[in-house]
Amino acid sequence: MRWRPRGNCDVWQWLPREMEGFSVDLFADAVVAYPGPGYPYEPIDRVIQLVEESESMYGFGATIFKAVANETFCRAALDGMEIEYVYSQAVLAATVKWDPELFEKAAARDHCTVLVHDDLPDRTRCGIDIFDDRVSICCHDTETRALRAWVDTEAPEAREWALSLFERYRREARPIDESVLNIPVPERFTVP
Repeated sequence: MRWRPRGNCDVWQWLPREMEGFSVDLFADAVVAYPGPGYPYEPIDRVIQLVEESESMYGFGATIFKAVANETFCRAALDGMEIEYVYSQAVLAATVKWDPELFEKAAARDHCTVLVHDDLPDRTRCGIDIFDDRVSICCHDTETRALRAWVDTEAPEAREWALSLFERYRREARPIDESVLNIPVPERFTVP
């Protein structure tokens, strides 16, 4: 499948316009994957492609929360990908609940760092992933949590913005402990 920029401007309403330092211009030349009525898996396919093409991934927030995406991240960690990710408590608890054994194996790798943060920005709407060559935003509807788009770019300015945010939230985050893993998983984070 060939990914391409889309001319449809409706994606901009799902981007984190309120997030510190964000500008639509950072993603002016972005590739956008939408869950369409004929094929709703385009964003998931794009995530998997980016993971498989990269040797490292950093990020925070709520990315695509589907079993196949979770499995792709865990398998990448087990295969040696360098991963540092900052989760909210609810998303982390749901991810662990999805497959505790696989998640534990992946998180135990020396090159995989998983942290938790109590107050991530825009936590109901998006997640930011930083791959080797691309920066992506996973956009959700704030009310329904439905996936609206996966947007990624290779723009250096977008990478600089995303890395500065990641570093900030990584410094404020803490390691996983039993209290984080034992919180109830909100229904909206049930893995399909």
